[in-house]
Amino acid sequence: MDDRPTIPLTLASGEVRQILLTAGSAILVISGQLAWRDAPQWLAESLVANTCLLGPEEVQRANRSGWVELSARSKVQAVIIRPTSVAPWLRLRLWLERLFARRARAEG
Repeated sequence: MDDRPTIPLTLASGEVRQILLTAGSAILVISGQLAWRDAPQWLAESLVANTCLLGPEEVQRANRSGWVELSARSKVQAVIIRPTSVAPWLRLRLWLERLFARRARAEG
């Protein structure tokens, strides 16, 4: 059984909430309809925010860390599922940053 940390979320119809999610987090809609809007990001010369509409038993995963806007189209019950651990590539990047920072301090 999956024992990842979860946070229950209940929104009234028309309620909008902004939530800070880490990469790999997911939202599972239990009931109602929920509009998901990613934080805006630059794509060429345009500012773009990806949006999607989620219904019961649908899941949306955060591809990157940042603020997500959730808007309830009807009364919503959902669960935020946090990632189990840090991705291996992220651990490698953090380790390399620490290594290079130590070398730079030793040389300088």
